[in-house]
Amino acid sequence: MGAAGVLFWLSILLLALAALPVAGFVAVHQLLRPLDRSQRLRVGLGIAAAVLLVGAFAAFVGALVGR
Repeated sequence: MGAAGVLFWLSILLLALAALPVAGFVAVHQLLRPLDRSQRLRVGLGIAAAVLLVGAFAAFVGALVGR
């Protein structure tokens, strides 16, 4: 496989990775649909906090490994 093949498969991988947030948003939206407004707000804030904590932990581990 030449450079063109590598670039082709890399672009396919990047497109798949770009679709993950959209799929996650749709899945969370379907889960929150039956809840009322205040429950949706609490669950949404909880999900956002969890995502931020996981990101902060990943950054911390990345900083440790990168030393």
